[in-house]
Amino acid sequence: MSPPHEERGDFEKALVNYVRFLEKNPQVPLATEVRFRQAETLLQFGYAAEKSGDKVTARTRYDQADALYAQVATAKNFEGAPQATYQRAVVLARSEKFAE
Repeated sequence: MSPPHEERGDFEKALVNYVRFLEKNPQVPLATEVRFRQAETLLQFGYAAEKSGDKVTARTRYDQADALYAQVATAKNFEGAPQATYQRAVVLARSEKFAE
C-alpha cells in the first residue's frame, strides 16, 4: 500500500494510495487498518505543516486525522482502537481543542 511513501515523508502519495484503496475496497476487513494508517499519515502531515509554520494546513490535516481516528476507535473488533483513541487525544491537543 503506502508505507514506503510514509517512510520517505511523501504524505501526499501515501494519502492518494489510501484513498484509492478505500474507494475500491471500502468493506474489506483491512479497510479499518487502512483508515488508521491514513489518519497516521494525516497526523504526520500536520506535524510537518506545523513545523514549517503553515498552521492552516496543519489544522486541516489534524481535523481530518481526528475524524478518521474517531471512526476507527469505535470500529468493531479493531485491535488498534486504543491507539486510535490515544492518537485522537494527541490530535485534539495539537489542534488546541481541549474541550473535546
